[in-house]
Amino acid sequence: MQIVHLYITALRIASLISLLIALYSWRQRDNTPAARPFALLMLATSLWAGGYSMELGLNTIPAILKWGHISYVGVVYTPLLWAIFALQYADWKELLTRRNLLLAATPSTINLLLKWTNEWHHWYYTSYRLEIEGSLHRLQFTRGAISWVWIIYSYLLLLLGTLILAWLFIRSPRPYRNQISVILVGAMIPWVANVVHLYEVDVLSQLDATPMAFSFTGMLIAWGLFRLRLFDIAPIARDKVMENIRDEVIILDIHSRIVDLNPQAKELFPPEADAIIGKPISQVLSGQLDLANSYQAEQETYTPITIKGDNFQHDYDLYLSPLRDQKKQLSGWLLVLHDVTERNHAEQALRQQALILERQNAELDAFAHTVAHDLKNPLTVMVGFSLWLEKNVAYISPEKSEENLRRISRAGRKMANIIDELLLLANVRSKNEIDTLPLAMAEIVAAAEQRLSHMLIEYQGTITHPESWPPATGYAPWIEEVWVNYISNALKYGGAPPQITLGTTLVDSAAGEVPRYRFWIRDNGAGLTGEQQGQLFAEFTRLEQTRAAGHGLGLSIVKRIIEKLDGQVGVSSEVGVGSEFWFTLPSA
Repeated sequence: MQIVHLYITALRIASLISLLIALYSWRQRDNTPAARPFALLMLATSLWAGGYSMELGLNTIPAILKWGHISYVGVVYTPLLWAIFALQYADWKELLTRRNLLLAATPSTINLLLKWTNEWHHWYYTSYRLEIEGSLHRLQFTRGAISWVWIIYSYLLLLLGTLILAWLFIRSPRPYRNQISVILVGAMIPWVANVVHLYEVDVLSQLDATPMAFSFTGMLIAWGLFRLRLFDIAPIARDKVMENIRDEVIILDIHSRIVDLNPQAKELFPPEADAIIGKPISQVLSGQLDLANSYQAEQETYTPITIKGDNFQHDYDLYLSPLRDQKKQLSGWLLVLHDVTERNHAEQALRQQALILERQNAELDAFAHTVAHDLKNPLTVMVGFSLWLEKNVAYISPEKSEENLRRISRAGRKMANIIDELLLLANVRSKNEIDTLPLAMAEIVAAAEQRLSHMLIEYQGTITHPESWPPATGYAPWIEEVWVNYISNALKYGGAPPQITLGTTLVDSAAGEVPRYRFWIRDNGAGLTGEQQGQLFAEFTRLEQTRAAGHGLGLSIVKRIIEKLDGQVGVSSEVGVGSEFWFTLPSA
């Protein structure tokens, strides 16, 4: 029969092609894990097809049995290698342990040995006879129980591999389905051929088309190997890569429509993450992304963007890179969003900290200059009058000595005040959290006045108090320093003599806010211009240095204290009328 000779030739060509594919795939085994089982699968297919072609060309029972035993090596291991190939392609490495592979290969190996030793036990086939039809000589076997068990096992292996690939096809994104569909189509060919052979259908009823079918499957997968680069990255391996990338990754087609995105990117668009597949990226990120120029130029782009949602706002570095095929033609876009929200917050915090440090350094420089200058003046007075007294004590009157001693005492108190405020400033700067308590304001004011009793006597000032003080919260030692500063300024810069009034007012507050009280002090001094008021509470600023050569720390420390106690400071003044300094504190 002419068809038999043609089929024998076709089988031998298919065997040779399968062998070449096996050799090529084996060379790729280190680069692609799935190439190793595929190469062994093609080797088994080559052996099956080549051995079967030799069977068909022989006409004696011993020769046919000999080549049948040889080809059967490919027959028994092809289904197993097909299942292993599918598992490896799906990247189910945890199943492909040495122990599992040995267990899976055991039934195939036992079946092969039973086939080879059938003449001793007749378990595989009970009998056989030589049938001759024209030039075709073939053995017709009566199958035993072992043979049917083997058929069921081999079909289960083939079904397992096919189902794994079908599962991959279903769960893989569209760009990868072309790859898997090639393998799936190839997987269907042996199924059809084997059914034709088992049920002796049509012209091939006397011939087994299965080895030829597996050869076609190998050729189809090989075409995909060269054309579609099947082994460059298996879909499930791609899936794991995408899942393990911490950045948000979005794949766009040539029309900038979303075709794939990793789990991190899906979190940006819940609950409609799956619904955005196929939508243009400009529609999904409407108003937040404009990449028209990048699309036209087909070039890589980097741009910072902010994506806002119902309950979040994140900053991203966006990287857009064109994807090209083997012909260097644009095939899509890779869009990567790197979340830099925490980095930006950290950078902002660092900038704020740098500003604070810069301010503190400037503060320290100005403070050092001010303190050095102002400490030098009273120290010069003390040293000068002390030396003068030491040299002239025997020649001057007691009254003159007492006057010089008072000058030395005043200079000493000024130095002590500078040192006290230096310690207070250090204390205020070092404490980040303060435990505030209800204040006994009358006692605090009385303690401040006691500390300034010498100034009250010197300036002959009078202080008027309110009948009662409202309950407020704060830190008593600091509030005492605030009153000392305000009262001392009122004595130094007030009228002649100073007339000072202390009081308090409830501050209007919004509903739900903690009530606040404003504590104020009024004097009868010359008042301040608008320009002078603007300079108050700045670091180390002094007014009227000729009248009261203070060291300039007071009001800046007052401001810092009150702000740390969640309050505010301020002043209102009118030239020729006087000034009112105030601070606010939360109600107790």
